Amino acid sequence: MAKRKVMRIDPREFEQLNKRYYETNPHDYLEFRLISLIAFVDESPRMATQVAEGVEFAGLKMSVPDLDSADAVEKKVKYASADSIVLLHHACEILLRLYLAHSERDPCPGVAMSSLTNFAEFKRAVAKLQTSLDTTERIADLLEVVSYSKTNEPFELSDEQWAEHAEGLKAVFQFAAETFLNDSPLYNAAKHGFAVIPHNVGMSLEVSEDFPMKKDGPALTYLERTTKDGETAWQASTQWVSAQWNLAWVKVIVDQIENLWNSAKAHYAVKLGDDRKLRFQFLNREMIDRLLRADAIDGINVTKMSMSLNLR
Repeated sequence: MAKRKVMRIDPREFEQLNKRYYETNPHDYLEFRLISLIAFVDESPRMATQVAEGVEFAGLKMSVPDLDSADAVEKKVKYASADSIVLLHHACEILLRLYLAHSERDPCPGVAMSSLTNFAEFKRAVAKLQTSLDTTERIADLLEVVSYSKTNEPFELSDEQWAEHAEGLKAVFQFAAETFLNDSPLYNAAKHGFAVIPHNVGMSLEVSEDFPMKKDGPALTYLERTTKDGETAWQASTQWVSAQWNLAWVKVIVDQIENLWNSAKAHYAVKLGDDRKLRFQFLNREMIDRLLRADAIDGINVTKMSMSLNLR
């Protein structure tokens, strides 16, 4: 059987494709989703007054429940818990895909981005990226792709500030890779809606007087299939969710997506004859440490618990 011919885009198309590709801003979409979610769960009286009479767009009008009622507050917490998970995973995946599309210095990153459609292949690429985050070569590449330069020379940053940014960038990509690779059952359940039951859950276990094990707050319960002793098994998993923590991470990731986009525009400006001013948002250790710690307490912190289900 004759092999199917692989059709490739003529390199002469790349210049125009790049111009059109970088006219868009992928971070805008995520930023507006973030703003929309924050606006809906905003607890300020001003926001409640604005939406009290309903919302309208292009002739479509919807009434809004009394946001001060106990039922509405509970619904907002449930909504924020589920949707913040979906938005966080979406942001992580976009950051990872954009980095991988630009890390090979492809002459047309838009084509590279569109070509990475095999999910298993993408997952392997993310796993490989994660294992290389401790290498100086990978950190240098992250800095050049996301922040335009391997060194702080183009920027008014001290060596200490640049080192903090490099550490922060490593932490952001480590978090994005872990979220994408390890929390996909929760994301898929939230994305597909009915597989998730949002509710408040509390648990405590006195491991010792000095090290309590406890957790309380909004959580998502979902079914997931696992492998146990080579056999397929089902379990009901409950994962605690902090919408505030998720949205804080989304903001940090969106900023780095914008950095990567500005960096790519600047790198391709030489070829496009377009003089662009470099505008970047740099990370600091205090911000990242606060995000990594989240609402951790002294003791043993629980983020997820699972219960095996009987099979027949």
